[in-house]
Amino acid sequence: MNVGENIHSYRVSSSMSQTDLADALCVSRQSVSKWETNAALPELDKLCRMSEIFDVTLDELVYGARPSRGKRNAMAMSLRDLIPPRVLAGSSLLLFGMVFFLLSVFWGDHLRMGEAMGEFLSITISLLGLSMIALYNTQVLSVCGVIYFLYGITCYGIFNVQSVNNNLFFFLAGLVLLVWFIKWGLHNEKGDKKMVPAAR
Repeated sequence: MNVGENIHSYRVSSSMSQTDLADALCVSRQSVSKWETNAALPELDKLCRMSEIFDVTLDELVYGARPSRGKRNAMAMSLRDLIPPRVLAGSSLLLFGMVFFLLSVFWGDHLRMGEAMGEFLSITISLLGLSMIALYNTQVLSVCGVIYFLYGITCYGIFNVQSVNNNLFFFLAGLVLLVWFIKWGLHNEKGDKKMVPAAR
């Protein structure tokens, strides 16, 4: 919001007419109207006087109301609670590893490290990402299960990838998800209490 809109907003919230504000500032009603339409800017002493009348700071009058530091911190904490850094980093590694694996399978001959090494590194990256997000909560478990299922359909059902490294990755990833499900998925309430970080 600009200065004129702020003046209008604070004037209306204070239940004052343009004439009331003009009388309090010893100016004409036309001057107030010009300020609110941004046809003219009030002088500094008038801005200071209006900040007293509206009971706001000069910054709030000029730049508009801003969230307090406490509200900004609360918003930041809510975002961190929504997507914890560990889950975000783990998901990114997992996705990167899967994409890198597919690139290694189909374009491995063009990689300087070779197809086998590319597949091995992609498996390592994917399992590292999966381990970072593992044992967080059952919602993440469900998402990983869906990704695992789609990955299997893509590799075996669509592209018919039958490499040893892919089979190894698919087996290890499935094993991690199975252990994860047995430990926490069957004990949802108990698992959620332990896995989700407590709010501070």
